[in-house]
Amino acid sequence: MRNDATILALLNGIDNDVILCGHTHIPRTVVLSSGQTIVNSGSVGYPAYEDDLSIIHKMQTYSPHANYALIKCIETQQGKHWQTEHVRVAYNHEAAANMALRNGREDWVFALKTGRVVPV
Repeated sequence: MRNDATILALLNGIDNDVILCGHTHIPRTVVLSSGQTIVNSGSVGYPAYEDDLSIIHKMQTYSPHANYALIKCIETQQGKHWQTEHVRVAYNHEAAANMALRNGREDWVFALKTGRVVPV
């Protein structure tokens, strides 16, 4: 997980109040020292993966459920702030895993059933 200073450097001057991002598949909200809110909604249907670009890494939610985020602007006398709710939804992940298997994606089956990468 990147720290505040690293995230601010990566933003390279982007000054939006809310920044939505993805790719990690890990649901997370970070409020930076700048007051900006960074939201990663997670993944709707692929809760874990392993990759070797740019370095070898694994991303795992440890849950087969779908994830999404709701973001709401709250205005008060003190100003506005962003409220984020991360939602995890159960769905028929067994059917998704079976479909992956039928489509030759054996590498996805364990991830879809467990939210984890196949143990080494």
